[in-house]
Amino acid sequence: MASMMETLTTLRMNGWMVAVHNDYMLNGQAMTFWLFTHPKTGRFIKGEGKTDAEALEQCAAAALRLSLPAHAGGIVAREEEFAHLDRCLKAPKKPSATILQGAALLRRY
Repeated sequence: MASMMETLTTLRMNGWMVAVHNDYMLNGQAMTFWLFTHPKTGRFIKGEGKTDAEALEQCAAAALRLSLPAHAGGIVAREEEFAHLDRCLKAPKKPSATILQGAALLRRY
């Protein structure tokens, strides 16, 4: 596993920009959330975990999936991203500020 700084540097070198980084407590457990956007593609990736390294590895894996062609397991369309956000926004509980920020970012593109 790459170090947190290596992962962050690689993401930035590939055009990903940090949109949101949030440390928070969930049921007494420290958690972290990262959301990146890519200005050229209008895509976003996210990662969440107990450590920054864990969350950034999720982001790196998502970035890799986005770079693959559809037949190799890449994500086919942004509709999947919108569908996920719509499910979060329609959930019975109030959506988090992070979900609302992500929805606002997506709708700009």
